[in-house]
Amino acid sequence: MTTSGPSNEAPRTGANGRLRLVVRDAQDRPVNLGTYLGAFAHVTGFQTETGSMLHLHPLGSPRVTEDGSELTFHTEISEPGDYRLFAQVRVDGFLHLVPVDVTVR
Repeated sequence: MTTSGPSNEAPRTGANGRLRLVVRDAQDRPVNLGTYLGAFAHVTGFQTETGSMLHLHPLGSPRVTEDGSELTFHTEISEPGDYRLFAQVRVDGFLHLVPVDVTVR
C-alpha cells in the first residue's frame, strides 16, 4: 500500500483548509478502504519545529479515481512549517500506519 499526500498545492494555514490523501496498492491501483474507529481514515501528526499536534478526519467516503482511493480532510492548521503526518487506513482488514511529510504555508 502506498499513499500520496496533498496534490501539487501545499496546504495553507487558516480555517476551512483541505488536505487530499490518495491510497493505492503497490501496483498503483485503488484499494477498498474499510473503517477504523468509525472513519475511513485518521491523520495525526505534529509540526516538526514546535511539536504542535493535529488530528484530522475525512469529510466523507473515499472517492475512487484513476490516482487511487481519494479522501479529503478538513484542516484548521494554525502554524506554518514542516509537518510529519501519520495516516491510518484499513485495507483488506489490516490497519496501516503510513508517514507523510508536508510543508504548510
